[in-house]
Amino acid sequence: MATALPTTIPTGTNIHPLPRPSLPRAVALALTDSAHSGDAWDAEEAMREITAAGQRDRLPMLAEQFATSLAAVDRAWLDDRLSLAWLAMGHSKSGDVATAWLSETARLLADIPQDIVSEAIDEAIKASDKGFLPSVGAIRKFADPLVAKRKRVAARLARLISGKPKPMEAIEPPVEVISIEEIRAMTIEFRRMGLAKGWITQAQIDEAFPSPTRGASDECENSGRPGE
Repeated sequence: MATALPTTIPTGTNIHPLPRPSLPRAVALALTDSAHSGDAWDAEEAMREITAAGQRDRLPMLAEQFATSLAAVDRAWLDDRLSLAWLAMGHSKSGDVATAWLSETARLLADIPQDIVSEAIDEAIKASDKGFLPSVGAIRKFADPLVAKRKRVAARLARLISGKPKPMEAIEPPVEVISIEEIRAMTIEFRRMGLAKGWITQAQIDEAFPSPTRGASDECENSGRPGE
């Protein structure tokens, strides 16, 4: 059944859009393609950036917020919004034409989130320099890219929280491995400190000094092993 177009401005209904969901700047940057090497979005790299910014704990709340924001527009709200546009800009005085326009336009816009369709209607009306009501295509020209962007953000947030969270150590930058040549170039004191700090291992020292040397003996004594 077609929705009847009102002959007066609708009252009692809030025609203002719902608030648009927002992201902390660090999270927004981490979710964009351009923030990653090669312009290809990488979930692990994004998680490292978000964790470094101290925003990791907010991801579940943000994912839920963006998933909810994809809900389709309230049909009563949309009918009132389009009715106002018709009363302001409609050129036909035929009730049948008005009712058909409202019914079809609302049907073809009904899948768009409320805040996005509201902005798209406004932009399409502003772009109509001859004062005619914008077509569905003109409205969707503004709306569809915004919907696609929001779906992409929602999908990436969902991906970040879908798996088992990695321990903090797993997302730290990898430790650079010290080469055998670098170990051989170290002083005995520096090798001893590296062994104590865990920067190098006794196995690396043994590989660097395969024959018994004073340097190797010193490290063995420091690690509690009998000197060779």
